[in-house]
Amino acid sequence: MSKKLIVLTLATTLVAVLISAGATAGRKQSAARSFSVGIYDDGMTLGNPDNGFPILHNLRAQVVRITLWWGGPIGVAKTQPKNPTNPADPAYNWAAYDRAVQEAAKNKIKVLFSIVGTPSWANGRRAARYAPTRSASLQNFATAAAKRYSGTFKPTTDGPALPAVHLWLAWNEPNNPVFLAPSTARCMAAGSPRRLIRTCAFAMRSTTASTASSTAPRRSPAAAPTRVATTSRGAGGPRSHRLRSSGW
Repeated sequence: MSKKLIVLTLATTLVAVLISAGATAGRKQSAARSFSVGIYDDGMTLGNPDNGFPILHNLRAQVVRITLWWGGPIGVAKTQPKNPTNPADPAYNWAAYDRAVQEAAKNKIKVLFSIVGTPSWANGRRAARYAPTRSASLQNFATAAAKRYSGTFKPTTDGPALPAVHLWLAWNEPNNPVFLAPSTARCMAAGSPRRLIRTCAFAMRSTTASTASSTAPRRSPAAAPTRVATTSRGAGGPRSHRLRSSGW
């Protein structure tokens, strides 16, 4: 083989390698841009939002996950509302969550709300980890939450609308008895966690961009896989999806 041919072959190979490396790097950069930096710290977002959100902003957080307690010590609905789909019902106390979404918007951080915890009036006076006796109770609350954080709701007639929240989680690890009881393989087969997740997704389908749920890893104690109902909004309106999930 002549020297010119050898040089030409080497040059061609080098160009091909560089093109391939550039394409790979481009794909990696594109994939990196598709992920958002998210942080979960209710102590900062709910307990100390004035100081917490500037810190999250400095950390370049793009999304913050916040537990939206339906029931429990800091629950929105400690007492049963008379008009449960109305976010302005006087039984609801949204103060901590209104403040959180306002601070998040001020710091240009998206909010992902995770609805968790059943009020005692909705599950036969049991602990918050027990599912509601009637799925309609959860659906009504999810509807009220979606309306309040739709981007158009005004807490006061002369004030601005609350910032919109487009990302929602229906419960947390509903296949784990720590968060949803009882949670056994038999219960899974009956579809109880699925109904709970789909209840939230159905209530929010017209006002939110995305609704899903995070499940416990399959190997965690007492956790079982489940089918997760999700919704997303596109040009054609809300769409429903069903995903088999055993992790988060």
